[in-house]
Amino acid sequence: MKKIYLFISITLCSLVAWAQPSNDDACDALTLTVDGGSLIVNSDNATVEADEPSPGGGSCFNNWCDGAAAQNSMWFKFDAPSNGAVNITTCLAGNTVDTQLALYSADDCGDFSSYNLAGANDDMPGDCSDGAQYSSTLSIDGLESGATYYIQVDGFDTASGEVEILVAAGIPQSGVRFLHNSADEALDVVDIWINGELVLDDLSFPNTSGLIALPADENLNFVITDFDAADDSNPLYSAMLNLNSSSDYLLMFAGILSDSGYDPELPLGHVLFDLSNSAPAPGMWNILLAHGVTDAPVVDVQLLDGGATVIDNVGFLQFGLSADVSPANISVQVTDEDGNSLGLTYCLPLYLFGNGGTLIVVATGFLDPTSNSDGAPLTIYVANPFGGNLFELESGECEIPVNDDICNSTELIVNGPAVAFDNTFATAQVGEITPPNLPLNDPEVDCTNQWCDGSNVTNTLWFYFVAPATGAVAVSTCLPITFDTQAAVWSVGDCNDFGTLTLMAQNDDADGGCGAGDTYASAFFATGLAPGSTYHIQVDGWGGSVGTFEIEIFSIVGINENDLNAIEVYPNPVNNELTINVTQNGSLNYSVTDMTGKIVESGVLNGSRILDCQNLAPGVYYLQTSIADQKFATRFVKQ
Repeated sequence: MKKIYLFISITLCSLVAWAQPSNDDACDALTLTVDGGSLIVNSDNATVEADEPSPGGGSCFNNWCDGAAAQNSMWFKFDAPSNGAVNITTCLAGNTVDTQLALYSADDCGDFSSYNLAGANDDMPGDCSDGAQYSSTLSIDGLESGATYYIQVDGFDTASGEVEILVAAGIPQSGVRFLHNSADEALDVVDIWINGELVLDDLSFPNTSGLIALPADENLNFVITDFDAADDSNPLYSAMLNLNSSSDYLLMFAGILSDSGYDPELPLGHVLFDLSNSAPAPGMWNILLAHGVTDAPVVDVQLLDGGATVIDNVGFLQFGLSADVSPANISVQVTDEDGNSLGLTYCLPLYLFGNGGTLIVVATGFLDPTSNSDGAPLTIYVANPFGGNLFELESGECEIPVNDDICNSTELIVNGPAVAFDNTFATAQVGEITPPNLPLNDPEVDCTNQWCDGSNVTNTLWFYFVAPATGAVAVSTCLPITFDTQAAVWSVGDCNDFGTLTLMAQNDDADGGCGAGDTYASAFFATGLAPGSTYHIQVDGWGGSVGTFEIEIFSIVGINENDLNAIEVYPNPVNNELTINVTQNGSLNYSVTDMTGKIVESGVLNGSRILDCQNLAPGVYYLQTSIADQKFATRFVKQ
């Protein structure tokens, strides 16, 4: 009997281990009651439904870290409380899993096309001390009272086990970013208090905070004090705020507190800007100007190229918002409201800040410091989109490279010396062509023959060369001065029409990595070129990378890319001896070419067909061989 009992126990355990969670499907979501306690569910053997949504990749706090689709999800649901605010967490003692969660509204649990993402979190800020280190927490408000919401809980990188989850009522909140824009030296460093609580310690001029969560939909007492104040009982400035829980804000305070030494003495005050009103069209920028210069007039911001006004009539302690601006580097000037120059010209390098959004530009200091206690001169800053700190803009126009335009390409001399270029202020032309890219978040298995991640060009420079008699060249940025480049060779019919371009070759990362400069510099061959014809080279920075790089081009013996790997070589990568396998008998003529196109070794092999590679430097090489009238070529890597 004892053996039979043991057998039955093992069988039951086996059945339990292979069972899927009861809430494996969205329509079988387990109900969580707000403030009703947690549930613990085992996610072992959880699956994914067809077309199941996922939040996508990005910040681990607002999305899922790696952007991979759900792999072993479970589903929960709850009805939103009357205030529309909840805290969802797996940071609980019973949770053993590195979770990632997402919250959705849905019209039909069985129709994933009706799901709308409300929020997501992979790793709670600061890590979890109660359960698994990388547990998840999502605080959200603005939910529809009484509406049903669905929680998707997945294991990061297929992690599974005991998952404990809780939904608790939250407090409606708004995020407020504080901008210290008062150049009065009496306000050099201050503290910010809300309802008697210190929320921002030692905020200096000029500077900003990140978004600070504050209670919404109620009156708040906003107080500025000296930096060393023990409480808010001696305010330098105070005001009442009431924030909408559906919005986040930028709060700027500016003006003069001192009773002398400043002209004009515009009083200290504050202004709120609702950041939900600044969303541009996808891929475009809005420029938000924060005017805090007490002795400056009402101003406009104009483009230098064409003179169009992008921000109109912004006075002291006001915000001015542009309409959609294309994601390029633009030169602007600040004028008075009648368009008269104030001698203030700046370059806005929009490419530095990503693929669109709201750019906060801060005007601060004094036009005439001598009349204002020799304070800070008027300066234009850009706010870090992700937190504190202001970055000063250098005065002057953007130094757009001459060869930023394909029709102004710079000539590269085949077999000439390497030449240095800087793409810092390069742009992408309207309609500029992008070579075939691997998908976003791809495994990057073929960055040698394509560009790694599927984004459009952002900061390209253009070159041209005349094809040599061999009809084949090696193009390389794999040089001591370089960054992460991606490059392509094109045949061009009409430089004014990107539709006439034909791709000849492309590369993102040098095969085997670059040993001279940045590991991900580019080095590749372009073959099958018509001798004497002109071709163009497009060089872009991966992910918007910018800086100085060197580029060179060499002629090489023609390699037909279709014939590559027509012979077998092993081991590959190789340390000492490379075995070459060719079916034909006879002496084998060979040459070894490095990624710059230079022949580093050549000769004749007989018999065993073994190539001694001990003296080759680590890197990627092309082996060209011939027997009688037949030619072969392949790549190999020397470790």
